[in-house]
Amino acid sequence: MACCFRYKPNYGEEERGCQFASETDFITLGDDTTWCRYHLPMRDAAGNASPKAGWDDSEIDEFNQAVFRIIDAAIDAQKEKGRRAVLTGVVFPGDVDFRRYNKEHPFPQVLFPRAAFSGAADFSEADFSGAADFSKAAFSRSANFSEAAFSRNAVFSEAAFSRNAVFHKAAFSGYADFREAAFSGN
Repeated sequence: MACCFRYKPNYGEEERGCQFASETDFITLGDDTTWCRYHLPMRDAAGNASPKAGWDDSEIDEFNQAVFRIIDAAIDAQKEKGRRAVLTGVVFPGDVDFRRYNKEHPFPQVLFPRAAFSGAADFSEADFSGAADFSKAAFSRSANFSEAAFSRNAVFSEAAFSRNAVFHKAAFSGYADFREAAFSGN
């Protein structure tokens, strides 16, 4: 059994599947799709709530801690050429606080394309020492990037911000790409 998550990274590139090869627990939804815990959507294709939609605070915290371990492993292995935290398509079921990745403990190169943030996403005062890719990410609740520091390129192309998106005093040292990003919040 394997996760059915698939995506095309860039035009002309081959389709890729789930990047979490070490996952052993899978969830099959009513539409007969099977997912790892990271890519498990909040709803199936028919709009029915998935088990992830019913997770309590402790299950959400456990999920967030697992994501932090992925990021921390990439930080520990930064000297390896091309080592980065690949979180493509990850579905965050609730609030997540990334402020732990500050100047003393910065993010490595981190990839969040097509990630879905179902709760508030707090990146305030986060330090992105490597490139940050949020292309096609969906933020259903508030997204706080106030005072975040982006030392390399920051890509938010085609990202969707459904509620407040705060970039107050965020610093961009590389280029910042907000091409076709959608802001519909207050």
